[in-house]
Amino acid sequence: MKVLRMLLCAGLVTALGAGAAWGAGFAVLPPECDVRGVSADGSTVFGNLRSDNGWGALMGPYRWTRQGGLDPVDLGPPGTYGLVQANGISGDGSVLVGGLVECTIAESISFRWTPDTGLQTVRGPEGGFAVINGISPDGSLMVGVRGTVDDYQPSRWTSDGAVESLPRPEGMAYFHARLISADNAVVVGGARILRDEAPDLWGTLRWTDAGCEVLGPLAGFNETVARDVSGDGSLVVGTSYRMESRPDGNYIARTPCLWRSGTEPIALPLLPGSTEGDSWGVSADGRVIVGHCYSGPNDYQPVVWFDGQTPVPLTDVLAGLGVDLQGWVLTSVRGISDDGLTIVGVGHNPDILVPGVRGERALSGAWVATIPEPATLGLLAVGLAGLRRR
Repeated sequence: MKVLRMLLCAGLVTALGAGAAWGAGFAVLPPECDVRGVSADGSTVFGNLRSDNGWGALMGPYRWTRQGGLDPVDLGPPGTYGLVQANGISGDGSVLVGGLVECTIAESISFRWTPDTGLQTVRGPEGGFAVINGISPDGSLMVGVRGTVDDYQPSRWTSDGAVESLPRPEGMAYFHARLISADNAVVVGGARILRDEAPDLWGTLRWTDAGCEVLGPLAGFNETVARDVSGDGSLVVGTSYRMESRPDGNYIARTPCLWRSGTEPIALPLLPGSTEGDSWGVSADGRVIVGHCYSGPNDYQPVVWFDGQTPVPLTDVLAGLGVDLQGWVLTSVRGISDDGLTIVGVGHNPDILVPGVRGERALSGAWVATIPEPATLGLLAVGLAGLRRR
């Protein structure tokens, strides 16, 4: 670790900007929490509560903060709404959006929730549906899809309920909008690419004032999904897919990738020994990307890419910072704050056994890791890279 200590003392410039979050540490949420992401300012983790230690039926959305702990969302009288699921959170953690079913008429609608207003419903056309997938960091705009079974319209809503349709390219169907940049200028989503031969393929779309563009897959792949967008919308991270026929059946191969301003994808490198991966989140400036690499069905390794270079295992980053993982094995990442200092994901603890359908199993759940200083994470990445080259 001598090289690392020297680098830390040198005060090198890092990939992370000024600001701080919570202080160094690692926390595990209650076992019923299924994590979806973290607010842009890093203050609030959100997701959905599930029965049976997080493996059972949906019980409604939640927010979680280090100071206040678990805060389930009030859904009103029991039996009013079902299958309530949070999909997005505003930058300061004060607004949640998502989807639900109104039990009395079995209609799929969406919601916007704040502590002051409570749950407000957002409906689609008569006889149709509305699904809100994301919200802008300032809470002023929501994005998703509305329509009927045969007509999916990607849409953008304002906080007062006004709705705007987004352009739909020819030759595609089942559109949805999912992400919106911090400056509200870029919306990202996807649609199915219709083909004469089966099956149809999923593609990624980016909407700007100039119109809609299709973000293509990596060479050798034919499908894509986007999972996050940088603050100015110039960088989108996600995954390229392809279906492979193997002796034990069909298999979906995947590689993490990004798109800059333009439609051509760039592959993110994998860990040595890994064969596949996904990218799940990006900091506001686009310089820190999180995701995971893997070499088999049960070999998931959460990683961090700094400026698109060779990934660093997240466990190495946290261990180098002296963060105690309390026996937890990290298996996937679900989000990152704008400053790159707060990361959330899923893992399990083999030392804690809980009842399961097939007997006892390791306790699994959501975690949140925080970095103490903006300089530390970037310096650690440089240090680990230097150690690996030796």
